[in-house]
Amino acid sequence: RFSLELWRFYESFQEPISLRTGTFSSQARRSSVRRQDLRVTLSGHYRLREVPALALSGFIEDGLNQVFALETGITVSDRPTWWSEDGRYFIYYAQDYQHWKVNGLRSAGGDGISSVRPGRRRAGCGFA
Repeated sequence: RFSLELWRFYESFQEPISLRTGTFSSQARRSSVRRQDLRVTLSGHYRLREVPALALSGFIEDGLNQVFALETGITVSDRPTWWSEDGRYFIYYAQDYQHWKVNGLRSAGGDGISSVRPGRRRAGCGFA
């Protein structure tokens, strides 16, 4: 069983501005504080199991030099994908080229998983 608590806290200050000059008032500062607090707790169960993995090394792109684990729930060209430990990169089978490619999520400078599926604009593209 696990329990994970995530929270975000924001705090901002507002200081009075002179309506006449549009600048901060020279009067004694009467700032007001605005606070926002968001908390989420996730809990559940997990099951440990062995997962096949590949260790890549020797690439100029450092993000590719890590372990990739098999993810049978996400497929491209009806084949499972392999995902990096940090979740930013994936290995997929490029049907049109008949070989495996490495690509990344858009946040990692890649094309994203949906863009590399057969028939999509970046099908068969990748870092390697």
